[in-house]
Amino acid sequence: MTLYAIKRQHGFTLIEISIAILLIGVLLAGVSFYAKNENNRAKGLETLETKKKIERVLSSYLLINGRLPCPTSFSGEVGADSGGDDDDDDDDGSASLGGCEVAVGYLPTEVINLEARDGWGNPFFYQINSAAVGTGGDDDDGGSSVNLCHAASVFIGSSAVGGDDDDDFLPSDFGLCKSTGTYYCSNCNNACSETCEFNFGGSNSSMNPMHGGKPPFFGLSTLTGAGSVVHGSSDDDDDGGGSIPNGNLRVLAGCIDGTCTDDDNTVNNSAVAVVISFGSNGDKTWGSILNSFVSGSGGSDDDDDGGGVVSQTCSISLVDDGIISQEEYENCDGDSRIIAPGNKRIDDYVLWLDLFKIKSESASRGLIK
Repeated sequence: MTLYAIKRQHGFTLIEISIAILLIGVLLAGVSFYAKNENNRAKGLETLETKKKIERVLSSYLLINGRLPCPTSFSGEVGADSGGDDDDDDDDGSASLGGCEVAVGYLPTEVINLEARDGWGNPFFYQINSAAVGTGGDDDDGGSSVNLCHAASVFIGSSAVGGDDDDDFLPSDFGLCKSTGTYYCSNCNNACSETCEFNFGGSNSSMNPMHGGKPPFFGLSTLTGAGSVVHGSSDDDDDGGGSIPNGNLRVLAGCIDGTCTDDDNTVNNSAVAVVISFGSNGDKTWGSILNSFVSGSGGSDDDDDGGGVVSQTCSISLVDDGIISQEEYENCDGDSRIIAPGNKRIDDYVLWLDLFKIKSESASRGLIK
């Protein structure tokens, strides 16, 4: 071998090796990104299937029990106590005249007899009509009574009331147009061609829509929209007047310029409950919710006992830190605005229970008239 040939032999230069490593890194990153997306896609499809099961089970629960279940309240860690008895004023697994103890919590999986977690292994978030919480009855907690013209009556369970006590659940000008068999929450005489019946006691007890204190406590005349109120009803301050906000949830298509208001694109304004999976970033969202959940530390739950739930919603810091979008924050902050999926800024999976559909299904099965 000549000296020239020996001089011509050499390995890769540092620049060549660096370029090769860079290319390998880019390829691996692309494969990893693709694999992660495919993994999330598979988990999303699994979540969609579970969501369909939840919808069917909740529908069956409603038709069997005449009401929807209350949420299971949060505990100290994800999944702990998830799916236990639905929180209510009776603690017997069925909501009472006092309604539910919380409006935001876990989906009560044991109550509805369905083991349900999303594709990422997280529990489902369950939020209901806010007026169904601590709403009066006989427990003197300062709440207001729920009557069958209020959307919150969808959550009221069996009770001991009957006879004259049923009047507590009827608005003051609630009437029946006998010629059509139609009940009206207000202005019955204006809608009916003959004088309406307003007395449902004594000999008229058979016409009482309260069924002797057994659910369902809602009917075709129950107000639906999120902005509705029970006109002419009592606000329970003994002044003989007032109105009760309907408390329903408003489902929006998205937020405008990063700000979510009720004026944004409304998809539905008669949702009495929503079930939500927080998607691929659910671990961090649930962590924020449970970190902010504080019980019995001097917060106000309006029962004058000096304690209660201070917070049970996610923190806005999740948005500030770029972990979730403003739209996703709206789905975990506990207010009445819920953002439906459909844009790149949200990967939540949302199921809402519409009061129109609830009444339609209930009427078709003979549950209400």
